[in-house]
Formats: sequence, structure tokens, C-alpha cells
Amino acid sequence: MIKYIYSSLFVLSICFCSIAQQFDWANQIGGEGFEIANGVTVDAEGSVLTIGSYQGTIDTDPGPGTFELSNSGFDDVFISKVDADGQFLWAKKFGGSSFDVGYDVVTDGDGNVYTTGYFSETIDFDPGAGTFNMTSGGLYDCFISKLDSDGNFVWAKQFTGAQFEIGYALTLDNDGNIILTGAFNGEADFDPGSGTSTLTPAGGYDAFVAKLNADGNFIWAGRLGGSVDDEGHDVVVDASGAIYTTGFFWGLADFDPSAAVSNLTSAGNFDIYVHKLAADGSFQWAKQMGGDGEDQGRGIALDADGSILLTGYFSNTSDFDPGAANFDLSSEGVYDAFVTKLDNSGAFTWAKSFGSFGEDISFSVDVDGSGQVYLCGSFEFGIDADPGDGATFLIANGGEDAFQSILDSSGEFVWAAQIGGGSDDRAISIQLDENNAIYTTGYFEQTADFDPSGEAFTLTADGNFDVFTQKLIQCSNTSSDQSVTACDSYTSPSGNYTWTSSGVYSDTIPNSTGCDSIITIDLTIPEVNVGVTQTMDGFIADAVNAAYQWITCAGDMVDGAIEQSFLPEVTGSYAVIVTETCTDTSECLDWVVGLEENLAQQIQLRMNRESGLAQLDLGRNFESIHITLIDITGKQVAEETYRAQQQIDFFFPSTPGIYFIRVEADALSTVLKVSR
Repeated sequence: MIKYIYSSLFVLSICFCSIAQQFDWANQIGGEGFEIANGVTVDAEGSVLTIGSYQGTIDTDPGPGTFELSNSGFDDVFISKVDADGQFLWAKKFGGSSFDVGYDVVTDGDGNVYTTGYFSETIDFDPGAGTFNMTSGGLYDCFISKLDSDGNFVWAKQFTGAQFEIGYALTLDNDGNIILTGAFNGEADFDPGSGTSTLTPAGGYDAFVAKLNADGNFIWAGRLGGSVDDEGHDVVVDASGAIYTTGFFWGLADFDPSAAVSNLTSAGNFDIYVHKLAADGSFQWAKQMGGDGEDQGRGIALDADGSILLTGYFSNTSDFDPGAANFDLSSEGVYDAFVTKLDNSGAFTWAKSFGSFGEDISFSVDVDGSGQVYLCGSFEFGIDADPGDGATFLIANGGEDAFQSILDSSGEFVWAAQIGGGSDDRAISIQLDENNAIYTTGYFEQTADFDPSGEAFTLTADGNFDVFTQKLIQCSNTSSDQSVTACDSYTSPSGNYTWTSSGVYSDTIPNSTGCDSIITIDLTIPEVNVGVTQTMDGFIADAVNAAYQWITCAGDMVDGAIEQSFLPEVTGSYAVIVTETCTDTSECLDWVVGLEENLAQQIQLRMNRESGLAQLDLGRNFESIHITLIDITGKQVAEETYRAQQQIDFFFPSTPGIYFIRVEADALSTVLKVSR
């Protein structure tokens, strides 16, 4: 039979069922000295930028090639860029004869690269053939540098004073303005232009928050702190341009950068602070968390609802509810890692901690669109990374191992893994891209394994510490329901199955993250009515309200034969193509022109309608006679074969109606229509 297939597909629903983290790649930057990464970011094209410091000569190309940078003094700043597959793009450095360190890196929508850290003495901030020297005013000055997407110099600025100014973190607002936080000691000028904006710490060193425009020109700067030591370690902005920072403070500290006062007093040594300013730098609020030990805020992030995620470490017992109530957590050892969630007004939502009897520190936090929280840091000995009732133990291979962990939006454990080998390894910064791939950077010593799956992917440091950058893919299993109508058969999306009957089936294909997409398919394969009734007036297709095309059984279309009924003009075999939802073709039926008419003219039929007896006179004797009785629906109700007869008697069914008598006598045939 001839088959034509039409199909339609409708996706009813889709859901994310589970998430797994798959190792993609890890690479290293190293030489014979100490190389440390402090920050990582991903640009709009998916390229990965890492910043840190190095000594001696390092190879920044993680592939088979070589791209060496040599420092000019003790520590120089490096910036490295690789593509989403970890392949080398470029690396730049700047530094002088003393200590220069890069702490943070961000990019804008055009791929321009902004960095901050500190430098000492005189260094050239143009990594190309040009020269752009800046000289520190004291021990260290804070630098802010801008390169284009190819690593070419655009500008560099500094905050300068008689002692030190350090930029620990920076971010960009929606207008491209640059917001920084860090620490300074001694009177310092935070206007990098020709003007002056002097801030003076209240005591040892204070935290600062400063805002520059995209060209590095001064907008405002403010100080946070008191008579002891206070540092700002991370900063984030929301869509309105409001600014949130975290760090730590000791003693009495004023968090209102204006002439007004908003004091907080630490409960012990260092306490954690979270602080909000409006886009114009005006004070909104400040909150604290801590106890009688040492507690530090190291990372901050905002989720899609504007809630605030903080991470860092604490010791002893600390209260993580910044309001009037208490929510105490107690460390298991020297330091435990914590993560806490506040709403946008700074009110407590939840807090979690994990650690053991060593120093366990969380350095960085990020959050995805669903509110899942991503952490990285380091731990000693062994920890239970599940802060809830479950247990997920990580055992350090050496002195310190790096960890990565994920909690859901309610703080419940999702996943944790470690990076490490026989010595000291730390994860310092974690960042997600738009597909929720996880990028982590830090440093490692000796040989370390970077694949959390149980398989091994090891790197070996060239000297003391080498820089690592690792990428994990967030593998999300998905499920979907589909309703499919197909004709004759349907091949599954994977190509692994072909189904020929209606039913509910399941298939699995890879999804966009490389995990399983499990598809439930409600399949309908309609049956086409291809029955044909043959009468003395030709053929009638049994299907009603369909589309028809009569054909010869040689496959030729009969011109104009597109009605339900068809009377052939030429002797031959015929069939009909019927199209309803699907298309199918009937069996072939024979038609003889002329002979049928002669036989029909010879036959005489007499019937007693009361008894149903029919007498059929064929006009002459035939050797082989086949009689078939068919009702109006096309159903065969009687059939008989006779030999060497002219007259035949048979009975009709008792049910009144229209019947067709098909007479086949030797080589002749005809159909008679009779009313009972």
C-alpha cells in the first residue's frame, strides 16, 4: 500500500528535575615562585578572566603553547583571559620593583576589563608598548585599571595617601559606573583626578566605598570605621544603583559616611558588617553579626528578589540575626565557614555554617536565578559540608583543600566537592556565567585533583603555589510531555525507537546542558478507513467527508477522479487514496468495462419480499458462479459458490434495507442493487 505521513508536535510542559555538576576543564598558571589568584569573572562572550599576583617568570598559556610574563620586583599583577573552553587568549601584567597585587576583576558589556588591587613605588600600568607610570604616595596605593577586551591599555587611576590604600573588590552599576571597597590607613585622597576628596580614618585603618564613572573620574567616596581596624572586602549593586558591602570591624565604628553618625559596636574582636548606601552614596542602613571571637564577612551577592547573601568565617559563638532576636551558630574549631541570607532591608532570613576543628573559611559567594547559593573556600582536616541534618564529609588530602558547595534558596544542602592534593590548596573566588556554569579560581601546591566526579584530573604546580581556574558545567536533567500525532509510524527524537501504534512512550535525549532530557510522548497514530464498496455503478469509498484520489494500480492518478464514488471508463485494477488526518491507500479492485453490462442485461431477478427468497436467472449456464450479498454499510452478509447452473435460489436476511448482489460468473461480473 502507498503511505503518506503527516505529523504534529505540541510541548505541553517542561520541568527541571535534578542538577549535577560535571567537570569541564581546569588549567594553571605557574612558575617557580608563588602565584596566587584572587578574582575571576566571565564576560558577555563567555571568556574567563583571572587576576592575581606572581613572582619570577610564569607561563600563562595553559595549553601546549607558551606565553611568559616576567615580574619586575617581588610581586607583580597578572590578568589572564581564556575562552569558554579554557583556551588561551591573552595575558597582561604590570608591576614595579616592590609588591603589587591584583584583587578583583570585572568586565562591562563591551568586554572592557576593570581591575583593582594595590601597588607600591612607581610602576607602568600600560601592558603594551606605551608607558603610563603611577607612583604610590606611601607604602601602598589603590589602583583602578581599565583595559579593552583585547587587553590594550585604556586608563589607570589611583587613590593615594601617606600610608596605604588597598582595593579589595569592585563592581559596575547599570550605567557603567565603578564602585569599589577596600581599606586605607592615614589621610588619603580618593579623587584620582585633579580635584581632592580627602578621607581620614578614625583609628588604625578604615573601610572605604568609592564611586567613579566609566572613564575613571571621581563621583564620591565615603569612609566606614572607628578607632580600631575595619576593612571592606566585597561589594555588589542592585538595579537601582544601591550599593551593598561587607567586611569586618572592631570596636565602635560609624557606618554613615556623611556628617551624621550610625554606630555599631563589635561584640568581640572583629564582627561582620553588611552595609547599604544609595546610588548617591547616602547612608541607608548597616547591620552586624558576630560574637566574642573573630568574625569576618568576605563575600556578598544579591539574588533575583534583592535578598542579600553573605559569606565568610567566624569563631566561637556568633549571633547571625542582625535584628532584636538571636540566631546563634557555634564553630566546631578555630574558624567555621558561614553563609547567611537577609532580605533587602537587612532583616534575617536564615544562616548556616559548617566546619570542623581546623580553620574552615568561605571566601566567595554567588547566586543563580533560582536563588541557589554557591560558595568556595578552604578547609583543614575534614568537614561535614551539609549544614543540615544530612552528612556530606570532605576529607582534606593535605594541609588545606579547597571546597565548593551549593545550597538551595532556603539554605538546604544541594552539593559539595573538594579540590586538592597533598599540600595547601584554596579556592578564593567563584563566579557563574549566564548558563550557570561554575568558575572557581585560587591556588594549589604540589599535585591536586580538580575533577569532583571521582575521576581524576590532576595538575602539578611548577614551583610553590600555582594559580588554577576550574570550570564545572551545571548539568540539569529535564523532563517534558509531548502530544504527537503521526501517520503509519513515528520515530522517537533520539532515533532509537520507531512506534507503529498509538500509546504513551518514553525517550531520552541530551539537553542543552549535556544531561538527560526525558520525554514522555502521548502518541496517536490514526487508522484511515480505506474500505471500498463495488457496485454496478462503479466503486464507492467507505470513508465519509475525506479527500479522495482514485488511481490505477500501476500508480497513475486518474484525472478528475476525486469524489467518493468512481466509475472507471477503462478495464483495469483501481484503488483510492483516502486522506483524513492521515493518508492511506485501499487494496486494488478489478473492473471490466462492457462485460459487466452484458451480464447485467442477461440476469433476471425475482424475489418474494415476504419470505426473502430470491431467484436469479443468469440467462445461460455458467461453469463457476460466486454470489456475494453485501448490505448498505459494505458488510458482507452472505456468500455462496455454485457450479454449472443457470438458475440460483437463495434467501435474503430478514432485516429490511438496501442490499447489493455481486455476481461473478466465469469471467463476467456485475453488481445488482436490491431493496428488501
